[in-house]
Amino acid sequence: MYRILYLLLPGLLLACTAEQADVSRAPTTAALETLAVRTVTVGNPSAAPAAIQTTGVLTSKSVAKPSFKIGGVVARMDVAEGDRVRKGQRLATLDPTEIKSGRAQAQLAVDKAERDAQRVANLYRDSVATRRQLDDSRTAVDLARRQLESIDFNVSYTVARAPVAGRVVQKLVNQGEIVGPGQPVCIIQGTAAADWRVRVALTDTEWSSVRNGGTAELTFDAYPDLVISARITDLATAADPAGGTFSAELTPRLPPAVRPAAGLVARVRLPLDASSDDSLLLIPLTALAEADSREAVVFVVDADDRVARRVVRIGALNGTEVIVRDGLSPGERIVTEGAGWLRDGDRVRVVD
Repeated sequence: MYRILYLLLPGLLLACTAEQADVSRAPTTAALETLAVRTVTVGNPSAAPAAIQTTGVLTSKSVAKPSFKIGGVVARMDVAEGDRVRKGQRLATLDPTEIKSGRAQAQLAVDKAERDAQRVANLYRDSVATRRQLDDSRTAVDLARRQLESIDFNVSYTVARAPVAGRVVQKLVNQGEIVGPGQPVCIIQGTAAADWRVRVALTDTEWSSVRNGGTAELTFDAYPDLVISARITDLATAADPAGGTFSAELTPRLPPAVRPAAGLVARVRLPLDASSDDSLLLIPLTALAEADSREAVVFVVDADDRVARRVVRIGALNGTEVIVRDGLSPGERIVTEGAGWLRDGDRVRVVD
């Protein structure tokens, strides 16, 4: 029996030692309750105005889709994709056979109505026809002539012409195809310097922070070294039902070095005038534990390293920062990393 205890004793001692080591390595309850976070001290309002950072797309405000007023067979297409066109230039022509036949019939109807009216007039002078018959014959002549005028008007629209000067970006029909009334034959995009616009989408908070006539700065991905000035020329008065954003239209002053093309992506900077509100503060976006378009939640750290949940009113984004309009004061410490794990009143351990 003593021999058995002698053999088991080293194993028991080793197990006790390992258990004591595990206990020594186990975190204390206090350590589990204290969360490590990073913080930043809210600074004074920046002297430089904040700005909205967003992206937009270059488009042309002059986009035309010329078409024929009547339907028919396309006899010829005079342009191809990529062609430059002048205002009024011929783009396509319909086969005139059918409409010429219709005009000939209308002319015959006019001739017949005029002959009938002359006969009725002669009979009226002989007191054989009535005044009503004479008036009806004259009315028939007027109706036939109006029908002929309508066909002559349609004849002028057997040729589709460019309503604006620009470039053909898409050809929609080919020679020999049948088109209906109003069916576009191509898409023309205006390419004059005054035609180009950059369209951006803004949140309601950003939309309320800019004004018509305000300035902007653009940088195109295709020309990253050029900073182009622009002006806000149109702000939407209603939100887009699909995305809930408000569109803004910017008119850029494109230098000769830029070759504009629809679809170019622009990085847009819309400066905000902060001089009217000296209480504007900027804090990192990472400090927001919760947020919507107007309000957000941050955690403020007190002198005892406990956090307090604080609801603040926010404004537009400024790159990696956000404007705080109300709810924070310069000098307060806020959590920038670890806020998602905190609750009001938690004790934290601030790390560098």
